[in-house]
Amino acid sequence: MTDQLRVDAIVADVGGTNARFAYLAKSGSAELQAKRTYQCADFDGLAEAFVAYCQEVGASTERLSVALACPCEHDDIALTNNHWRFNRSALLDQLGLLELRTINDFTAQALAVPLLDEQQRYLLHPGKPVRAPVLVVGPGTGLGVGSLVPAANDWIPVVTEGGHVTCAAVDKRDVATIDYLREQFGHVSAERLISGPGLENLYRAEVALAGGEAEELEAAQISQRALDGSDPHCVVALQRFCRVFGGVVGDAVMSTGARGGVVIAGGIVPRILDFLSGSEFLTRLHDKGRFSEYLRSIPVSVMISGDPGLLGSAAALGNEHLFDMGYVTRK
Repeated sequence: MTDQLRVDAIVADVGGTNARFAYLAKSGSAELQAKRTYQCADFDGLAEAFVAYCQEVGASTERLSVALACPCEHDDIALTNNHWRFNRSALLDQLGLLELRTINDFTAQALAVPLLDEQQRYLLHPGKPVRAPVLVVGPGTGLGVGSLVPAANDWIPVVTEGGHVTCAAVDKRDVATIDYLREQFGHVSAERLISGPGLENLYRAEVALAGGEAEELEAAQISQRALDGSDPHCVVALQRFCRVFGGVVGDAVMSTGARGGVVIAGGIVPRILDFLSGSEFLTRLHDKGRFSEYLRSIPVSVMISGDPGLLGSAAALGNEHLFDMGYVTRK
């Protein structure tokens, strides 16, 4: 690698299907350069994909920061939805690195929030933010819930299992829906309703409670039928998705003290943004009795563009709180 461009760091965002890479040319920069996307199935693991990227773009480094769709607090790491496995300490030696940072993909989403500009967020509700934690919530394959806590000169990411809290009913239809799902799952968490599979659960519940027989539809098909108005059951399912989601977010705001704002991440909401904006999402979020005005003071926005996984990996490089939390391996 002696003839290659020496860069400050390489950052990556690895999911079940794709691995995305970029490099940062100089220390302290968040400017992503030479972005590339690879299929995870084409490589034996992270080491092989990293080497392929370095060779393709002609770069070398001693620092790697990577967001991974799996738990990252232990030395041995196994991706949840692909075959990649590695040991952090061994990978450091194998790639000749001096520093390796491994963070959960939702931690990366959270760390990206302060780096997004106004064009990369859609403002659902303005509010009046104060210096306080920011709630980051992301419905996708699951429901990620975490927060950013302001420190002296940085942000401390706090990733939780808030997607697995017990889902609360607000109206009679909520009660009937949760009762229907409880027969299948026992415990009905927020994620059982607010996620891709959750939307499928809501659709099946809606059809069953109406006395019909549900089609075998995936979340994307349900969303599309709801958006074009071609299937009344899909419309009602997506409406309930938005209502329940608003209630879940409102509860999470009060539990975390997130007066700094709410940022919605994940792949679902940007695709249904107009529908969500016209739904009862904000009504349910704010409808918390004596704390309704408290909640109305909090801004709510949606990530609509950018590279949050890669940006979060870049932000992790300068965040020493992650070292204290055990996410950094150094020689």
